[in-house]
Amino acid sequence: MKILFIGGTGNISSDCAALLHRRGHETRAGGDGTWGQLHDAYFLAEGDTAELNAVFASVEPKFGKPIFGNQGSKLAPIGDKPVPASVLKALRNPPRSEPTKDKP
Repeated sequence: MKILFIGGTGNISSDCAALLHRRGHETRAGGDGTWGQLHDAYFLAEGDTAELNAVFASVEPKFGKPIFGNQGSKLAPIGDKPVPASVLKALRNPPRSEPTKDKP
């Protein structure tokens, strides 16, 4: 199965993508902001270009250079990595919302 995460570049979405990838599914992610792949994880960033460049430069020694996505481009699937126990627990028992009331 092919699975696309729209705006799914946060911590939980990246972990979900890793879990699905481990189960044999092809995963991709994209969003409307500055998005891409860094250190085998997807990211979606917002902010001034100069500020983002400074952030990426500060993490480059530890995580490498980011690969930016562009409209119509595809990033490689993220690698097989263990999903944190806290994420697995949250996926097994998602929070439930209270029933809503109709507005008059």
